[in-house]
Amino acid sequence: MVGSDQSGLLPDAKDAFSKAYSVYAQSGEAAGVGDAQNGLADVLTLQDRLDEALKNYEESLKVCRELEYQRMTVDNLYGLGDVSQAREYLAGASTLYLQCLKEANRSEYRSGSVQTLLSLARLSLEQQP
Repeated sequence: MVGSDQSGLLPDAKDAFSKAYSVYAQSGEAAGVGDAQNGLADVLTLQDRLDEALKNYEESLKVCRELEYQRMTVDNLYGLGDVSQAREYLAGASTLYLQCLKEANRSEYRSGSVQTLLSLARLSLEQQP
């Protein structure tokens, strides 16, 4: 999935998330900052800009944990797992996906559990000889 900018819409999405981040940051809306930063990280991951994606996921995760914003905590852990997987750091990806699953199960964000289970299954297949 990384590097699959086939639609040409990713630059527009990146711009929209960057603008949203600025608006939320200026208004002091921390949850919005976390959302926008996570969306930006998702786009950067798709563009294979993994260092930038990693930084944005980590910063968003910090904000979301401080706010106890569970849905975005789950989404950030999932994104960090995707970055690790894209870098072929499969043990790290597995650890992050398991953390994500634990957080999703503690929260009411059940679709995060399903998404994570699918990624763990895909990761397991990649690790097969």
